[in-house]
Amino acid sequence: KVHTGGQIFAELGSRQCFGEMAILDAEPRSASITSMSELTLLKIRREDFAEILAEKPEISQGIIQVLTHRLREANKR
Repeated sequence: KVHTGGQIFAELGSRQCFGEMAILDAEPRSASITSMSELTLLKIRREDFAEILAEKPEISQGIIQVLTHRLREANKR
């Protein structure tokens, strides 16, 4: 679950990502993540992420889509 204190913003499922805002702007996290079941994570350092984006610009489009979707969902609340 994605939450701040007692307020739950979303429940993520298989193959969904989180932390995309923090890796892009280096600001403090806007929410916390709590796993509700066992999971496997992939952690990417900011420097490595910047290199990946430079090598594969199409990944940027995917990130833009994720951020846009989450912003639209937040605006509905």
